[in-house]
Parts: sequence; C-alpha cells; structure tokens
Amino acid sequence: MTFFMRGLRAILPITAGVIPFGLVMGSIFSEANIPLLSAMVMNIFVFAGASQLAAVELMTQKASLYVVIATGVVINLRMLLYSAALAPVLKHSRTLTKMFGAYCITDQTYSVMMAESDRIAANADKIKFYFGASVGMISAWQVAVILGYVFGNFAPAAWSLDYAVPLSFVALLMPTLKNKIYILIAFISAGFSLLLKDIPYNLGLLLSALIAMACAISIMKLNKQEQK
Repeated sequence: MTFFMRGLRAILPITAGVIPFGLVMGSIFSEANIPLLSAMVMNIFVFAGASQLAAVELMTQKASLYVVIATGVVINLRMLLYSAALAPVLKHSRTLTKMFGAYCITDQTYSVMMAESDRIAANADKIKFYFGASVGMISAWQVAVILGYVFGNFAPAAWSLDYAVPLSFVALLMPTLKNKIYILIAFISAGFSLLLKDIPYNLGLLLSALIAMACAISIMKLNKQEQK
C-alpha cells in the first residue's frame, strides 16, 4: 500500500465525525439564503468549519466585513501551532507543495499525521501520507456540505448532530495519549480551556493551547532531569 493510500485509509474513520458537521454547515448556508455557488466558493477557499460557522452567523447579523474576517482569523490561530509542527516535514519541499500543505491543515489531518509520523522515516513519504489524509478530508467535507445544503434540515433536532463536532475531536485525542505525561497535559489543557472559555473572540482556546504547551515543555524537561 502506498503512503498516499495509507493516509487516505487512516482519515476515513475520522470522517464519521466530520460528515455530520458538514451536513450541519450546509444546512446553515441554506438557512442563511446564501447561494450554493457562493457557499461552495467559501467552502473551498476558507476550508475551516468553525470559522465558516462563525462567519455565516455574523453575516446573517449584518456584521461588518472586517469583523467577519477578524473573527475567522482569530478562531484559526491554532493552525499556527500545527504549521510549526509540520514545518520540518515540508521544509525542503517545492513552493506549491508547501502552499497545498498549508491549505490542507485541519485538526483531523494534523492529528492523523502526528499519530503516524514516528512510523514513517522519510519526509517525502510523510508528505504523501499527509496529502492522502488531506484529500480524504477535503472530499468528505465538500460532499457533506453540498448534501446538507441541498437537503436542508433533513434531521430532527432530537438527533443532536452538533454533538458530532466535539465527539470527533475526542476521537482524535484518544490515540495520542501515549503515557502519563500526555494524559496530564491533556487534563491541563482541558482545565484551562474551561477556565478561559468566556474570553472574547474565542481567544481562550489559543491561550489554553499555549499554556498547555508551556506546561508540557516544563514537565518534559523535569522528567529528563529526573531520568539523569
């Protein structure tokens, strides 16, 4: 099996949580009376579910274009952290490869990539794996949004499809909890996320991530010193 196909296969189980989110996003586009063509242009060029959700909500409230853009940027600031982690893999690639790699960054593809990174030696193979996962993710998202738009509110509220979003992130997290340190950092991150959730513009998510990273570095340094 090629590394591209391995990536595609690895992302497929995760799309089970992404597809309901895409269906909800498509129905929201429809409810906001945004034309299908405009919705798909936004879907392609933005390709960030949480940002799209916030942007459409602000657009329906007649918010300023600058507010819409700024909100989307703030929500997606966590992608800077993912980019920093993926940079060594894409460092010596061609410009187009780097651009496509940056475009493809999502929580799901990043998680799959990091989970398999240690099992793939060459950067070229890691890139193929990452692009395979990315193509699977992009395809599932685009199709789900179109179906959600066309069929509108196809599901009763009792189904609570909105819960698919946090559940998909839980599914991404569980395989990464490899030892006690990882579990501790996960609890620290979750704790600060709850404490900082009321900070405006969703900055609490970014701050909790930065705090968790700082704690992780400190704990790992202490752990190494104890081992010496």
